[in-house]
Amino acid sequence: MEKSTMESILLVRYDNLFRGDEVKAALESMERMRLISFREACVIVNEMKDKVHAKKQLKLQPLGDVSTNWWMNFMKLMVKLGGPAPQKSLKFLQAVMNETGLTPSFIESIRENMKPGTSSVFVVADSDQMRLIKDELERYGGSFVTSPIDINRLIRRFTKGKKAA
Repeated sequence: MEKSTMESILLVRYDNLFRGDEVKAALESMERMRLISFREACVIVNEMKDKVHAKKQLKLQPLGDVSTNWWMNFMKLMVKLGGPAPQKSLKFLQAVMNETGLTPSFIESIRENMKPGTSSVFVVADSDQMRLIKDELERYGGSFVTSPIDINRLIRRFTKGKKAA
């Protein structure tokens, strides 16, 4: 059964490769102290053009046999869309946005922010927790963007894409 609580996804981008790891450690610590609660988080690092990878994942709870690599499938699509995007990829992305509630401005922010030499932290949490998380993470700087999301549908969509590949 899927959660009925509305969730949000937060992207925080940093202008270096290591800040994401620091923020990940802070997230873990804040959750252990019960200051915040989140469903999952991931650090994405863009070392150089076309070399993007999911570096750290926290609390990722796959649905059934769903691979934890769905974050990578999602990021690969975003990087591909940073250049001239094939029509097939654009149609797929539009379907994903329609199904999951991701806003076009959030997708555009990912495309703009996934530049070489950067790290990004993505956090998924109930919408009521997201304000607390943002407040706690502001001291680390970075660029913040949020969107509503149906994370279960997003995971299923990108897992399907991987199995089909």
